[in-house]
Amino acid sequence: MLDPVTRDGRYVADLWTFLAVAATAVAVVVLGLLTIAILRGRGRDAGELPPQRHGNLALELTYTGGAAALSAVIFGLGLWFQARIDDDPPTDLEVSVQGYQWGWRFEYPGGRVVASEPGNDPVLVLPVGETVTFHLRSDDVIHSFFVPAFAWKQDVVPGRPIDLTVTPVREGRHVAHCAELCGIDHARMNFAVDIVSPEAFDRWLATGEGPGDGPVPDVEEPS
Repeated sequence: MLDPVTRDGRYVADLWTFLAVAATAVAVVVLGLLTIAILRGRGRDAGELPPQRHGNLALELTYTGGAAALSAVIFGLGLWFQARIDDDPPTDLEVSVQGYQWGWRFEYPGGRVVASEPGNDPVLVLPVGETVTFHLRSDDVIHSFFVPAFAWKQDVVPGRPIDLTVTPVREGRHVAHCAELCGIDHARMNFAVDIVSPEAFDRWLATGEGPGDGPVPDVEEPS
């Protein structure tokens, strides 16, 4: 099950959970009817059909109306969750993010820059409980800013700057990737996200000490 660490990611997880439950319920009904049909047809000669039912208006209205109602509910919930995701709080922090072959560059207010180095993945440090807007851009090919713990992925297209807003709600370190095949070293285009207290973030932004130290995990660690 998804366990996102951002406000918007939790909305995505709630919708995903509902869709998983609805899909399971539909599968149970369909497989149940198929099982009944198989059992009713056992032991009959080849070509012999079980009793057929034709022109049952009530039955046709039931399964047609049920499918239409479920589709309407899913559509309505999708619109509702999208509105909640789009309704972001005011931005507390802006970070410029550049994806390039094959690394990442993060620039903070005040000029602090964190970037990929040979053999060393960068660490994106964020304050918990504050709304962060990423200004994403690429100068070469399409990359994809993907932090699985955010339950969100955003393609970064050359010539098309795009903003992504998130609000981290839980501290911790998480692995992140480029999720768009972008060339020979695509597999090495990773980074980490450190979500820390606002006090630790302010101290790091001023001095460079504290968060951001230590190796980037190879796999996502369970929360």
